[in-house]
Amino acid sequence: GFTNVQFLGLAADAAEAGDHTFASLISSVQTDESRHAQIGGPTLEILIANGKKAEAQKKVDIAFWRAWRLFSVLTGPVMDYYTPLE
Repeated sequence: GFTNVQFLGLAADAAEAGDHTFASLISSVQTDESRHAQIGGPTLEILIANGKKAEAQKKVDIAFWRAWRLFSVLTGPVMDYYTPLE
């Protein structure tokens, strides 16, 4: 998903700054999010196999745009204004 690269980068930055506790926390969150992301595919397969293709598509559409909106709101300003150029 959108979050994996950012979580890994944030954990690496924290470790480089010497904050190993925060780096471990962020790595743990990323692992948890990756596990959650793996639930979606099988769930959609079950919905489609049981004749609920339209419902499965609606869930994908809603989840995609919800994730995109959250991603852009939370990371857009940080990427635009706080990313070092060096």
